[in-house]
Amino acid sequence: LIPDSLFGNNLRFLWTPATYLDNPTLANPICSAADDITYTLQLTGEGGCIVSKDIFILVLKPPKAPNAFSPNGDGINDVFIIAGLENFPLNNIKIFNRWGALLFNTSNINAGWDGTYKGEPAIEAVYVFTLKFKDSDGIVYDKIGHVTLLR
Repeated sequence: LIPDSLFGNNLRFLWTPATYLDNPTLANPICSAADDITYTLQLTGEGGCIVSKDIFILVLKPPKAPNAFSPNGDGINDVFIIAGLENFPLNNIKIFNRWGALLFNTSNINAGWDGTYKGEPAIEAVYVFTLKFKDSDGIVYDKIGHVTLLR
């Protein structure tokens, strides 16, 4: 963590909460947060003047795809959708059958596969998906996985 700007003499730092920090009294502690968290930096200057600022840390977790879904109309897991894409620019998601035929293709993170192909229900089987997305540094990731369609 690195504060925007610091002015003063004999500054003392206190980051709260101390959770996930290597040393909450350093100007720029190392943070290893596993989840989103808001820290408050309290800065005390010579003479006892105190200022504070909140800093929100967003932890980008990799997208997570379910290993199965059941498009049977019961309202539970009816659509194959990959969680965690809201924080990543998405290039696309593709679904293939075991013969390599493309059944589904989208660049919309909110669109999921409903288990159909050309308007007809796809058969109960294991399907391959590919996922292409970028992280906050613009690095492109290609993920390949499989999902089981259950009826």
